[in-house]
Amino acid sequence: TRDVMHHFGHCPSSLRTNRTEMVVTRMETKYPEVDLEWWRSGGSSRVLVAQAVGLGNYQRLFAISSPAVRRWCMLHDYDYISAIGHFVGDKEWHSCFNKVFLLQLARKEMHNLYDFFFYMDADAVIVNPSFCVESILSPHQLLAAQVGGDRHKSWQKNDGVALYNLNHPLAQHLSDTWVQRSYSSIGNKSRTADQKEWYDILQTYGEEEGWPLRELLPVLPFAASDGSRGFDNVLHVIREDMFDWTGSSVKDRAERMRRAIAGIEWPREPH
Repeated sequence: TRDVMHHFGHCPSSLRTNRTEMVVTRMETKYPEVDLEWWRSGGSSRVLVAQAVGLGNYQRLFAISSPAVRRWCMLHDYDYISAIGHFVGDKEWHSCFNKVFLLQLARKEMHNLYDFFFYMDADAVIVNPSFCVESILSPHQLLAAQVGGDRHKSWQKNDGVALYNLNHPLAQHLSDTWVQRSYSSIGNKSRTADQKEWYDILQTYGEEEGWPLRELLPVLPFAASDGSRGFDNVLHVIREDMFDWTGSSVKDRAERMRRAIAGIEWPREPH
């Protein structure tokens, strides 16, 4: 039998506290409406952390969360990539599909550099600097994500904070199928967002791969939609109305994120 607890990544024994600047490169792609920046830590980690945002009010949240996320990346030698704008489409809500195309970019064009792809929405921020993602997944697990929707359905996770195993046999299928469905959702103007398409794909996985779906898709430890349940690694301040893309709740959510970041206890730099 396979050992469910055998993890193929390892967390470092210590964090890099002598802060150095990350090297940033603006990436050229076939998508003219998105600005991609790739930040390199210069370390040996095979983790790529990603965030994305459209051109509307959510940029305010991104401006708050991204510096803290990059600082966390430097501590762990993680690389970081950001997308601002729209890979496809021209409406603000179309930016929800940015994560889909970032995953495809990591899977197809950066696969030789990274084993793990950790995506965080613009309204998510790391609040525990020691949080390490390398040891979360075992080789047979496709992804880990925060709980979303019905907790009793293994496939119902929230794709706004999710860790992907880029080496998993299903990683390419998930990425390619999600991209195809994203194009269809935007083209038919059905307003079917990324989450629904992701759910539909994940429900097709499971027993045929030899593992129950709950083991293929574990819950991401300590990732929460709010800070009320004792989770202390990732704070995801999601909007209450999933269909509200007006940014009406941005002000309150921004304040919650600022308070959370102000309370982070960053490791002290050596003198």
